Amino acid sequence: MMRKITLLLLSLLIFSSVIFVQTIIENPEKSLSKNAGRVLRLQEVFRITDESDDFYFKAPHSLNVDSAGNFFVIDENQILKFSADGKFLKNLLKKGRGPGEISTRYHRGLSYFFLKNDIFLYDQDGSKIIHMNGDGNLIEEIKLKVMRLSGLYGLTDKGFIFMVEAPANIGPTGFKDVDMSVISVSKDGSSSRKVMAFPKKVYSSRNFGMDWAGFYALFNSESQQLFVSHTCEYQIVLADMGKGQVIKRFNRKYRRIKYVKPEGLEKSPFYREYKPPIRKYENDILGLFFYEDYLWVKTSIKHKDKGILIDVFNDEGQYLDNFFLRLNGNIMIVHDDFLFVREKDEDENLQLVKYKIIE
Repeated sequence: MMRKITLLLLSLLIFSSVIFVQTIIENPEKSLSKNAGRVLRLQEVFRITDESDDFYFKAPHSLNVDSAGNFFVIDENQILKFSADGKFLKNLLKKGRGPGEISTRYHRGLSYFFLKNDIFLYDQDGSKIIHMNGDGNLIEEIKLKVMRLSGLYGLTDKGFIFMVEAPANIGPTGFKDVDMSVISVSKDGSSSRKVMAFPKKVYSSRNFGMDWAGFYALFNSESQQLFVSHTCEYQIVLADMGKGQVIKRFNRKYRRIKYVKPEGLEKSPFYREYKPPIRKYENDILGLFFYEDYLWVKTSIKHKDKGILIDVFNDEGQYLDNFFLRLNGNIMIVHDDFLFVREKDEDENLQLVKYKIIE
């Protein structure tokens, strides 16, 4: 009898845990705002080009802003620092294998985050975290025993948060779910553990792999909250990394946007050789951004006159608002009342543009 009661209690605990993890908030198609669907006005503050020869743009990404408004961006062999008014200050990257030096050969192997005004930079090839101040001066180096992590997202009381993608090009050709695993690495770099994983759909074979679902993740070191979009359909996961568990999943009713096949796509060498399927719909979510205490979701909806549609949620998963932004580029970060956007000019030269958001 006691054994049956114990098994029953255990079953109830497991069932309760599943219910907690699988909590889903279903939002309607329309937001709570009476002013939804408006177009936000943007005022250009400055535009940065690489014409000065002090630096160059090949694929700038991972833009961050410190408390003084200085901003930082990673590019090939560069960690560029600019002042709040857009003046180039210095390249923080030092090539090499010594203290404070970076051995990663490809900029996609670099990732970093800010904590207060300190920078924590992951050097993938060097298997280390470089802790430096905003001027690039070394504070400490943390050697990692874990090799080939993908991206450094932040820090909890228990350790550094990384994201690692499992190999996809294994097995027969077709669709597969590949785990994007959240790995916690101890503060001294000596140990690691898998906290959770988010499956991402890919299409692959032994010779190639292509993402089918998008993957976007945002981590807030202060609240210890991780927001993730990892499916083709409209769904966002909110996890508490301090507790190491999913809190909730939330979405909204969404009319999927049909995929417009680029001209000549099926004649490209890749498609002629591998013949992957052509998608029917765009991925519903194309980006996640923090704005104050809110989550901005870049959707696949694009109006020819109004621009792209941004949805707004609070940290409870409630769908509060939406609006359009007229942009000719990709949002890199939202900071205070400003957008940093990567654009191209008529000659396809890359530029960084700062816009002030005006209601």
